[in-house]
Amino acid sequence: IWSQRLVIGTNQCQRILEQNIQGDPTAPIPSLVVLARDVYPPTMLASVPVMAKRLGIEILLLPGKASNELGRALGIKKASILLFLRSTSTTIDHTKVNSFLEFVSSQMINKTR
Repeated sequence: IWSQRLVIGTNQCQRILEQNIQGDPTAPIPSLVVLARDVYPPTMLASVPVMAKRLGIEILLLPGKASNELGRALGIKKASILLFLRSTSTTIDHTKVNSFLEFVSSQMINKTR
């Protein structure tokens, strides 16, 4: 289920965000962006927060050496950006992921107030 709902990598995530900004009806719809702060060079991901804000998507910034830890959790060397996609499927697995994303978004909104 995660392979259907999770996009990993700078180019892939930026492509999906750009497609949504351009109004491509076939583009997958993002619901949450996760960024690691320890990306070098930082300009590599500078456009992502701007695009996410324009689309009204929540951004979760991970502190410290997050790219190494996130990559290790995903079974790869490093992961600087993740994009969670929306789904209208009502299968139990998709419902659990939707529930997780709603919880994360609600916690982020509560922290900013």
